[in-house]
Amino acid sequence: MRGKHYFNTSKLFAKLKIAKADGTYLRELAQIQRQDVIILDDFGMQALDNHNRITLLEIIEDRHNRFYHCHLANTSSGMV
Repeated sequence: MRGKHYFNTSKLFAKLKIAKADGTYLRELAQIQRQDVIILDDFGMQALDNHNRITLLEIIEDRHNRFYHCHLANTSSGMV
């Protein structure tokens, strides 16, 4: 196993948006793709804009049938 990596989803998308602007986007995606397992915490807590939807699709398409994904969301159940 090459590794696993945890990402807070909103922070990951912010980082990748900056990477696209500074020319390191493909390198950042390659680092994500090298992981056997990626964990996206707080996934679905905020609506995805078009840029983030395309980014997520690129990550999933590149990993499809090769690696595991784990999408997590911390939601409040309203219970104390």
